[in-house]
Amino acid sequence: MDAKQRSSRGRFAGLGWPALSTVIGGLVVGGLMFVAGNVVYLALVFPLGMAFAGHAIITWAITRGKLRNAFLGAAFGLLLGLLIFATYHYLNYINFRQSCYEYLEYRYQDQLEDLKFEDRQQWIEQAIDRALSENYGSPGVRGYLSAEASLGIPLVSHLGKEDFRVNLGSPLGTTAAWLYRLVELVTVAGLTLVAGSVAAGRPFCENCDEWAGPQHFCPGQRDIVTAIAQVHTGPHYAGFWPRCQALLIDLGLLGFLWSVSGPYLLFVTTLLAGTFGGIPAPSNAAVGRVMTMALFGTASWFYFVAMESSSRQATLGKMAMRLTVTTVTGQPLSLWHSNRRCLAKLLSLLSLGVGFLVAELSPKNQALHDRLAGTVVVRSGG
Repeated sequence: MDAKQRSSRGRFAGLGWPALSTVIGGLVVGGLMFVAGNVVYLALVFPLGMAFAGHAIITWAITRGKLRNAFLGAAFGLLLGLLIFATYHYLNYINFRQSCYEYLEYRYQDQLEDLKFEDRQQWIEQAIDRALSENYGSPGVRGYLSAEASLGIPLVSHLGKEDFRVNLGSPLGTTAAWLYRLVELVTVAGLTLVAGSVAAGRPFCENCDEWAGPQHFCPGQRDIVTAIAQVHTGPHYAGFWPRCQALLIDLGLLGFLWSVSGPYLLFVTTLLAGTFGGIPAPSNAAVGRVMTMALFGTASWFYFVAMESSSRQATLGKMAMRLTVTTVTGQPLSLWHSNRRCLAKLLSLLSLGVGFLVAELSPKNQALHDRLAGTVVVRSGG
């Protein structure tokens, strides 16, 4: 049997491991993210963290159970992502109700003093649902989500401190908050779905009863010449997760530089806006913030363009992950070609991240911007 050929037997075997891992993994990851979110919350980073954990769990479970049906793998991946997402938000809802319960119990302690414990508990629970219904249209989880959307989504929070919160609700309204939750859901469920499909759709050798990697050689292969010719010798294209990890490293480095240089840049731009621009305070500070963000955004853009068109063909994050960017023919990128690739990334962002997920499905692991720019990302030395 061709070692590179997908198995046609036993495709529905091994359902136990993915099923068990979906339930346990979804509850555990959702719970751990809830605990972490009460310490520090970072928008977009948290959904990626949930998706990364789901990717690792579903890939391990499918590999361990030897599930060889891509559709079932995708279904288990989707269920895992939805369970992680639901567990995380349901625990936030329970925490919200507990906070409301403690507040109302303290606020109306005189009126509740003569009630039995069960009656007091029922009165408080009804008061919470009544407040959600009157102010946000419905009780329970739906009312809580509406209340959260009206207050806005914190982009950054640290131990609940307000000075660490950047709120989407006030400047952009509830639509932005619901849109963010949609992006969060698509990120978590979409990535785990793709991970399950890719893991279960890999070639499997029935003779060896094991997954057939690119270097797999089956001892039962009669035609030795054909078997040797099938061994993969081309470049090893990097999928979504190695590239995601490289990006997180780059963003971490840029974030550190921002924390160090940001206050100084803000001071200089504010001074320039007031001295040379003739803009009075406090308007000069607002102009300074815009100028600082523009300068740092331009510098970040140039970092990606210059590093990927340099002799290294990679940013510092890609270097750490041993990745390089080339054209589809294996040639280094010119400065203009690298800039075109960065411009194409905007389309991957505008597609709610779907453009990045394409990297897991295309033959050369090309994301949408790679296809548009004619580039690939490969592992160094492979």
